[in-house]
Amino acid sequence: MAAAATGCATATGDGADAKDAFADEFARFQDEFGAGKADLFGLDIDPCALLGPLGEFGDDALRMGLVVGVEGEGVLGAGVGFGGVDFVWDLYHQQMTVSRYAGAGIGAPGVGASAQAYVGAAFGFEHGVSDWDGYFVTATAEIGLPLLDDYVSLDPGAYVSAVDRDGDGFIAPSEVLAPPDGVYGFTMGVSLGVDLLPDPLPIEGSITEGYWRPYKRAIRRAYDELRNTRMFFVKKMQVRLVDHHDGAECPAGWPDVDGERDCVIEFGDPGDGYLRRAVNTAYSICHVTGRCAAPLTWPMSATALAIGALRDSGVSFERFCPDTGAAHH
Repeated sequence: MAAAATGCATATGDGADAKDAFADEFARFQDEFGAGKADLFGLDIDPCALLGPLGEFGDDALRMGLVVGVEGEGVLGAGVGFGGVDFVWDLYHQQMTVSRYAGAGIGAPGVGASAQAYVGAAFGFEHGVSDWDGYFVTATAEIGLPLLDDYVSLDPGAYVSAVDRDGDGFIAPSEVLAPPDGVYGFTMGVSLGVDLLPDPLPIEGSITEGYWRPYKRAIRRAYDELRNTRMFFVKKMQVRLVDHHDGAECPAGWPDVDGERDCVIEFGDPGDGYLRRAVNTAYSICHVTGRCAAPLTWPMSATALAIGALRDSGVSFERFCPDTGAAHH
């Protein structure tokens, strides 16, 4: 679990300076990536417009992130087997990891295979992005598209993390972590596949369990790509490889050197404020996802900036956004 980095607060009592800094960074970011996107999503140049809905659920909801992934799935009878790769950003701690996973479960009877691409939101990053790693349970629906329902489907899903307390490799209902404990969230995906035994119903469902583990080679490749990326065509992105537990820098040759260590990508210079570091986080999201072309990636990158401004303000969410009607915890 990664230790949270320290930042430079610019508190003025109500966070006015941090809001002004957010407006400047958001405008620059929108010029680079957001042509038309702010209007499309109804985003104002105001961090509270982004954070207000989250504040309704308390400060814990701000410990959120983004997941973008791909998955392959096979079905034989009622059995489901799957595996995939996730790119995960922790917007609060300004970190990123890449995980691979595999698992099994039960679903509607069939014989077939499919590939899925998906994007979603994650919550519950209490210590850092490495909170993502571990057991999880997912419930997914498959909604066939008209005229193409045997081949293409929309796949909304929800997931929660779990703990294998008895060490048997299976997750019992009592081992599922109910929100707000653990990591939890939702995804929306699109699947393309074939089923040799088509189901006449347009909607199917499945319940599966699996295990997320760090994909160290992919983390390294992502780090090398990002550290050589120039933000706004000028300055290289500031990224570091840090130990997931104590935040210490990982060896230059990782994972070939000290490969037993688990490292994550951390954005920004530790001496900078949270908003400056959030610019690197947001830029990485758009860089990895094709200029924020994937659904949800643009509003989530903007939310990363808003969270950075809030943390820089040095004041509580209720004082930073007094007109949102946020819950008090």
